[in-house]
Amino acid sequence: MTLFDSPNDDGMITAINGDAETHRRLVDLGLLNARYRIKARRKSAVCVYFENGGHGFCAVVEAGIAKRLEVER
Repeated sequence: MTLFDSPNDDGMITAINGDAETHRRLVDLGLLNARYRIKARRKSAVCVYFENGGHGFCAVVEAGIAKRLEVER
């Protein structure tokens, strides 16, 4: 299940799919094994609060990227 199609509003990012550059960029942001909480959903994007290691940030994630983030509840 991906962040984009997850029926749950919170959980954990378990894997990042896609090309090597995108994977590295998202890992560098701290998204791998980060907790998430979805604040708003739209057709083309998701507004998400991420937290990893006590540090958190909110971001609008486009659908193409959200579909690369594997999640679990």
